[in-house]
Amino acid sequence: MTCHRGQLRLVGWFVAGTEGRYDPGLIPTGIRPLSFGTTSMRIQEPTLRALAAAGSISELVAQRVESGDGWVLLVRVGTIDAPLEKQRGGSRVFRSLDAVAGLVDSLGLIEFVVKLRA
Repeated sequence: MTCHRGQLRLVGWFVAGTEGRYDPGLIPTGIRPLSFGTTSMRIQEPTLRALAAAGSISELVAQRVESGDGWVLLVRVGTIDAPLEKQRGGSRVFRSLDAVAGLVDSLGLIEFVVKLRA
């Protein structure tokens, strides 16, 4: 896959350019390095905004929390799914789908999937 400025592909800890080499000039302003655990990735709102601006988000899923009193936004980047996190850790829980839709709209995106059960 060929990448040009504004069309970024995240590969591990860095962004691959046209020749597959690390090019710091391709990183959008404000993006933070993604922190990988054993099976998950941590995404907070500034990173989510940078990923949306770069066109790197594959899918957004609003999933109802087990207690039924809120929604978690799952972000798919490539083949990795990660919940949107609060600044101090833990998943960010939205009180309504309208709140999720407001965030998605503010990212300049037009759709997200709703999952009633995990």
